[in-house]
Amino acid sequence: KNFNFLSSRIFGNLAFKVLESRRAIEFFSNQFLFSEPCDSDWLDNAQHELGVESRPPVMAFNAGFCLHRSYEKELKKLDQPTTIYAGSDDKRQREDYRFEIKDCKIQKLAGTNVLPWESPDAFVKAMQSD
Repeated sequence: KNFNFLSSRIFGNLAFKVLESRRAIEFFSNQFLFSEPCDSDWLDNAQHELGVESRPPVMAFNAGFCLHRSYEKELKKLDQPTTIYAGSDDKRQREDYRFEIKDCKIQKLAGTNVLPWESPDAFVKAMQSD
């Protein structure tokens, strides 16, 4: 239902006028993505990326498609060493992955969900050390 609504030329365009507003981006980012309030650079970049071409992932997310597919089975079958970078303020529990995925470690970095933006130096350093 949501996907059809967001795909609608009339209602979808109206909805995206709201969803793509700076205020809505800021609200969503502060509620779900960052530990600290998002900065103007983030908002400027987000607004710069807006447009019809960038809407399909937003439509899928808001339609609930992302909630219906878990990659848990595939993750549990991984044979190679795996590092999961998790934000120290991320509300989702990641610790169980250490026991469910073979040779898995969790590396906590300052932030919530957008670690390359929130802690760029620490993220790069962590990636380089692994």
